Amino acid sequence: MIENKKLLITGGAGFIGSAVIRHIINNTNHSVINVDKLTYAGNLESLASIENNTRYTFECNPPNKPLYLNGFVCHCRAIIRNNILSLYLHFKQGRAVASLKLNNYL
Repeated sequence: MIENKKLLITGGAGFIGSAVIRHIINNTNHSVINVDKLTYAGNLESLASIENNTRYTFECNPPNKPLYLNGFVCHCRAIIRNNILSLYLHFKQGRAVASLKLNNYL
């Protein structure tokens, strides 16, 4: 039996990320934390079918705040500190993941 896992997914409101999240929620018992800034590529309508699922959490980096690299990294650090994560999937555009890896947060 596969244990239930908690996944952090960045860019989960994009085309590929949302498809992966829907698949995970609909076909496994895993939980997903989705972090997305909801810029031009993000679309929460693609996640409407699972938005009320108790295993799905959406956290937004508001686009009206300057959260580019440093803000995104700080937001993910807080999530990592407050959750026991099994897996991190990166679909976010940009280079923030490299900073997370360089700073030993992943």
